[in-house]
Amino acid sequence: MSAVSPQVDPGLPGAVRALIGQPRYARAGDETVTAAAVHALCAAVRDANPLWWDDAVARELAGAAVAPVTMLSTWSRPGLWSPAPGAAPRALELHHDLKTLLGYPVAIVSSIEAEFHAPVRLGDRVYSEQLLREVSAEKDTHLGRGRFWQIAVQYRNARGELLGVEHYECLGYRRAAAAAPRVHPAATTPAATQSVLEPLRCAIDHTLVVAGAFATRDYSPLHHDPVYAREQAGHRDVFLNTPTQMALIERFIGERLGSGGRIGRLRSRMSAPVYAGGTIVIEGSIVAVRVDGRGCEWAEVEMSIRTEQRVATRCVAQVALAGGDEPPWRRRAGEWQP
Repeated sequence: MSAVSPQVDPGLPGAVRALIGQPRYARAGDETVTAAAVHALCAAVRDANPLWWDDAVARELAGAAVAPVTMLSTWSRPGLWSPAPGAAPRALELHHDLKTLLGYPVAIVSSIEAEFHAPVRLGDRVYSEQLLREVSAEKDTHLGRGRFWQIAVQYRNARGELLGVEHYECLGYRRAAAAAPRVHPAATTPAATQSVLEPLRCAIDHTLVVAGAFATRDYSPLHHDPVYAREQAGHRDVFLNTPTQMALIERFIGERLGSGGRIGRLRSRMSAPVYAGGTIVIEGSIVAVRVDGRGCEWAEVEMSIRTEQRVATRCVAQVALAGGDEPPWRRRAGEWQP
């Protein structure tokens, strides 16, 4: 990624200002992409799409075995431990740097927008690079006083093909002594012109939370240590990490729009945690359909993950639908315009 020169808050510490706009942490994934790793996450979220499980289906639809697009960040994340000397790298290292440099005890991902390019294939090794784009002024939020920051992560394979780019918005904060109750917007009813999809109900137990986090190489104690989640971060329990939520969204899209569909873009905003011990409902509607220059239909799908209390996450996806002369998973480079 190229360096950028954004507007910088003059109140930021010099060490933070020095990070903005400079590509950092270029690294190769520790392991190549394997079927076992794909199946671990699909088993956690109960995604039965044959594209991930059946080699013959994968060859027919994609030309080879491929990985779910929402696992993109998994392939560059370091493992839990390595015998190599020195400090072990951490996933989204810039995020942890900012948390430390700004002195925030807790930092979370609040939203993510991803664009997916070349498919990730079994056997690939994924290379990533991080870029801090912006850090906000300090402000009060419903969680406490803190700052937002934006990080872009670019992914390529060993052939130099662009696999995708993820844009993270994160929040580092100090817990408020008595945070004001948050007002959540009321649920809206889809317009009559929309195509409403059948909802998907899913029990979120501790096993799913932990299995999803570990399958996506996320070892934050927020997703496996209830004591830390309660006493250090102010949560009532462990909760789903972002990649597991996105895996559930990818399952929903595959089950409702067809197993051969391919996500080109996915934008998500998390407004409340999805805690272990409850049940979620994923709801969605097709709000627009277009046909691209090669005759492929694309659906714009608006979705939400709802807990018993509120809408926790909202997503919008652009999905290339199967059913035409050319399977969307077989498109390459200039043929694929997400």
